[in-house]
Amino acid sequence: CQGYSEPGSGSDLASLKTKAEDQGEEYLINGQKVWTSYADECDMIFTLVRTGPLEPKHEGISFLLIDMDQEGVTTKPIKLISGKSPFCETFFDNATAPKENLVGGLNKGWSVAKRLLQFERNMIAGMGFGSAASGSSKKTDAKPTSGLATMAKRYVGEKEDKLNDSGLRNKIIDHDMNSQAFALTLRRAAEESKKSNQGPSAASSIFKYYGTEHNKLRYEIIDSSFYNPDFEKNTILEQIPEPSKTVKKNRKIYLTVNPSSYGNVIFPDLIQLTLRNAQSTLSALDLELGEIDYEDNIGKDMVLKVFIDSKQILPGEIVPKKSKIDFIVGNGIKK
Repeated sequence: CQGYSEPGSGSDLASLKTKAEDQGEEYLINGQKVWTSYADECDMIFTLVRTGPLEPKHEGISFLLIDMDQEGVTTKPIKLISGKSPFCETFFDNATAPKENLVGGLNKGWSVAKRLLQFERNMIAGMGFGSAASGSSKKTDAKPTSGLATMAKRYVGEKEDKLNDSGLRNKIIDHDMNSQAFALTLRRAAEESKKSNQGPSAASSIFKYYGTEHNKLRYEIIDSSFYNPDFEKNTILEQIPEPSKTVKKNRKIYLTVNPSSYGNVIFPDLIQLTLRNAQSTLSALDLELGEIDYEDNIGKDMVLKVFIDSKQILPGEIVPKKSKIDFIVGNGIKK
């Protein structure tokens, strides 16, 4: 597991206070780490420790591997609201580590940690992209796919060989196109790092951010694929075991719930589009055409204003799918 953060040393990680004192053949470690994932199950922990107390804070840190199976190391799980958590507090009370477990040299831990985080960000960036963005530099003729379309067809169905939900179809297209573009970017970054022999660059930080945002879209699509428009949101669609079955005491019951967030779309900018183009956009987003009123304007059939239930809508607002959109358009007569 990873031992970086401490109480009071999160974003300012270089202010960490866990210290490792030179005892000849080994280091004596005292201090505390927090948010150490699965520390109560791990055999080893790679840890940032202070070995140069008189050095500038970034330069007095070393990267040390510590055996978790010793009397000087204890862990305490941090319970979340669910009652469970992978996170722990980890305490070092005269724990020891042999000097051969020092990685990267004395007081060079900050450089090791930064490089390790860059690799971690590259890994996180590729999560949720299916096979489309592994970050591998290996060339292949196979067309990458997320598998989202196949899964969605199984639950939503098809019409004329197309996914029977135009809004969901557009989301999957956006996801897969972005996945393929990002896969090429990751591959280029990997090849550049190999040529420079310096590992991942600072660009890996934005990769983590973009990958996280893109992964959110992936799970939104997965959630939407299970949506059943014949039932209200949050309705239980399926139960395992089935009702009336005899089960053991404390048996877990698994429920499939109709998603609550599905059915909302970001309203596009339709102003000054022709009514025909606006209708196509509405159809793509699973919105419906409502009433059409005309007013004097030289732009014939040009969209001037849009409404839902008499309330004007602005671009970027969140609206429910299947909403009826009313239009005011130009009649081609100059005021």
